[in-house]
Amino acid sequence: MPSTHGPGPDDDASRDADLDALAVGAKVGRYLVVERLGAGAMGVVYAAYDPKLDRKIALKLLRPQHGSGDHARRTARLEREAQAIAKLSHPNVISIFDVGVHDGQVFMAMEYLAGGTLRQWVMAKKRPWREIVKMFIEVGHGLAAAHTEGLVHRDFKPDNVLLDKTGMPKVVDFGLVWSKPGNDLSASGSDEKAEDEAPTSPVASQTPTSLTRTGALAGTPAYMAPEQFLGKPVDARTDQFAFCVALYEALHGERPFAGETVLALAETVTTGRLRTAAKGSDVPGWVRACVLQGLRVGPTRDPDRRFPSMSALLAALETDPRVRVRRTVAAVAVLACLGVTVVAVRRVAGSQAAMCQGGVQRLAGIWEPHGSASARKDEIHRAFAATGRSYAQQAFTGVVKLLDQYSDRWLGMYAETCQATQLRGDQSAEVMDLRMGCLQERLVSVRALVDVFTKADGTVVENAVSAAGSLPQLDRCADVTLLRAVVKPPQDESMRRRVEELRGEVARLDALRDAGHCAEARTLADGLLTRVRKTAYLPLLADTLNSAAYLGDACGDSTQAVPRYREAYGVGLAAHHDEAAARAATIVSGVLFDRLGHHEEGRQWLEIARAMIARIGGNPLLESWLLTSEAAILDADRGGNSGAETNEKARIIKEKLLGKDHPDALRSLGNKGTSLLVAGRYHESLAASTAAADGWARVVGPSHPMLAICSNNIGEALNGLHRYAEARAAFGRALDIWHESGADPFLRAYGLFGEGLALLGEGKPDQAVAPLSEALRIRLEKQAAPERMGEVRFALARALWFQPAERERARALALKARADYAQVTTARPTLAAIDAWLRAPSSATVASVGR
Repeated sequence: MPSTHGPGPDDDASRDADLDALAVGAKVGRYLVVERLGAGAMGVVYAAYDPKLDRKIALKLLRPQHGSGDHARRTARLEREAQAIAKLSHPNVISIFDVGVHDGQVFMAMEYLAGGTLRQWVMAKKRPWREIVKMFIEVGHGLAAAHTEGLVHRDFKPDNVLLDKTGMPKVVDFGLVWSKPGNDLSASGSDEKAEDEAPTSPVASQTPTSLTRTGALAGTPAYMAPEQFLGKPVDARTDQFAFCVALYEALHGERPFAGETVLALAETVTTGRLRTAAKGSDVPGWVRACVLQGLRVGPTRDPDRRFPSMSALLAALETDPRVRVRRTVAAVAVLACLGVTVVAVRRVAGSQAAMCQGGVQRLAGIWEPHGSASARKDEIHRAFAATGRSYAQQAFTGVVKLLDQYSDRWLGMYAETCQATQLRGDQSAEVMDLRMGCLQERLVSVRALVDVFTKADGTVVENAVSAAGSLPQLDRCADVTLLRAVVKPPQDESMRRRVEELRGEVARLDALRDAGHCAEARTLADGLLTRVRKTAYLPLLADTLNSAAYLGDACGDSTQAVPRYREAYGVGLAAHHDEAAARAATIVSGVLFDRLGHHEEGRQWLEIARAMIARIGGNPLLESWLLTSEAAILDADRGGNSGAETNEKARIIKEKLLGKDHPDALRSLGNKGTSLLVAGRYHESLAASTAAADGWARVVGPSHPMLAICSNNIGEALNGLHRYAEARAAFGRALDIWHESGADPFLRAYGLFGEGLALLGEGKPDQAVAPLSEALRIRLEKQAAPERMGEVRFALARALWFQPAERERARALALKARADYAQVTTARPTLAAIDAWLRAPSSATVASVGR
């Protein structure tokens, strides 16, 4: 079988490939050898099986006889290769999984690629120049990613590019990688650095070495730049030269520099004597010009006359100047004969601009632009009103405002994306396709949510504004680096359509979940995950897992959410969908810590999330969510550092990004009030919770369930300030709203508990018994956390104590409360407070209750 990880047909290192061959079934570390794939100058490559992760991998072993240096140096070189690749995260660079030592030989476990080499792809059939250039542009992005990390490959050639089963190219064999001085991957030993940076010059040695053998030279001569032949320092432009040699060869069927021996080749390369262009070539002049600039040799044999970077070369190859000017030039040329050149230019420019206004048509039937009436809006209005909810009109107004803002931004981004390519010519067609694809996905999400709104019930109306505020970020569609990094959809047309259909189902899942239709969303999620897994398209699986995990969290099943988030993180990394991985890590940290009380694991995921957000270059919204999780940790620790300031930072980010009255910004304001409450800063908590209530009243109306949460928090702050009558009124408002909306009894238990505390504070223990008893019943039924059970048991014990017939029960409740709090080391009231009450129950005051 052809090699998938070994050398190409030009390498003669394979003549001693049988050395140190491993038998099928041999074990290297935990990996089992399946077959030998090939051999190169640096080592032998095997297909192997990883039993731990149940997957096929490629296993590369360093040749013990390779090179003239000692074994430690050779080991360090391969380890440097592994470090260099591991540092990269790019779909066009091979992924490395593991490095170790086996019988004195260093091995490296890496991604198994079964699509052959770039050389084999080029030679398989005659291909049009556009297809070749497109493939090489993808390869170039892998090299550019390495250069961004300060790494120079030094041995780029078509045999060092492998294709996966979908045809995606990946740069491999970084065995000669070199790091710029100052990079933490640079060689540490002076001898090794001298060997790497100053290879023996074939011009001096006069040795007729094979043009493709990598030996004393650091590189493969047929693709080496002048500076490599002359032993001069190398940089990213050295890789650019090799890339252009390979591209020239693929386009013209021959290499740009003549020479049958290393000596002859070195002379033509270092003097810059290019072959004469073949007659009859269909490669356009602008492509040839780009390639030749990458092959330029300066007067002192330096690379200064080449493109300043691989990115600059790729940008030139991605921009066909003929596309940008063809229509304008043709129109102007014709009309100039009539003396109306200026008019022609204006008309052509106008037609191009009009071409980029098609976004309005795409929105038609989904959500018409700002201020436009439509049948869909009328349908939603009627559905909301039919629910009879007192806040239905306000919810509809809030939804219209948010969706109008979203559609306006969508239209602006659509026009900008089109104009950047079609009008200004400063963006490639490939980038436009990526951005338009992202915008189309956002439109699918809007359609799915609007569909749910047209069939609204009371639950949908209650959650409508929050759901409209949770639509996917549009800024993501301007982040070309992230868009380009994600593994591309399947090339098979039927499978591609299947993926698009399933994306629509994921959008529907998000819409149902955010609108509060948990049961329907759960049914959809279970079957959807199965169907998505069958596509084997990992980016979609990562997104689906995140959606299904958030469903579990939002709909009360956090234990199911956590494994899905964990899997979404791993799948996102495998798919180079770093945003999905970052999202999973960010949210699961909060679920583990705040929902499930797994504090240590929550902290660990918090650090992973922080690293992932940094890896994608930052994401303000994810950063604000991360701050929310950090605030929860600070509140739980209760070591004097309140999470209030951290929640305020999150609120500022959201307000700047989304607007002052956006639901997410208002949630952070409410979270700030809660943190201040936990810290005992009751005056500040009252101010923050009141401001949050005012905001929600503006957005969703004064009778919306979100106001109940704010009123409950206000009541708790007032209890802390001993303003018990006002507190009782606040809890009463919360309970009334929850009762009217049919809210989960678990929420009502908070209001009942607070009302009971207020009555105790007013010196009305007999009246406090009823709400506290009901709160305890609900929490027992809902299996509430120990702290929630302890606080209500202790409060009820104090209320019952004033009824002599109930004192035995009161003491039993206090003892159970003590056992509850023994499980929560930082909870209030403290065990000491309960012990003090048990010693002298009649002297206890409301202050000893805590919350």
